[in-house]
Amino acid sequence: MSIDVAHDDVTRVQQLANDLKGKQVILPCRCDAKKGGKSGAWLSRFLPKGSSIQALPDAFKKDI
Repeated sequence: MSIDVAHDDVTRVQQLANDLKGKQVILPCRCDAKKGGKSGAWLSRFLPKGSSIQALPDAFKKDI
């Protein structure tokens, strides 16, 4: 899933991405749907500025 990040948070999120690469994570994500376009709507997702991104504890992981 792609999630937009505030310009001010890009460096911080890049550093976290390196630390959390390959792990499942949990983070707040705001979703907005708006009318428009040929298909009738579009959806955007973004990380609120300054939000934390954390590794998902093993206790919450599901076997896939």
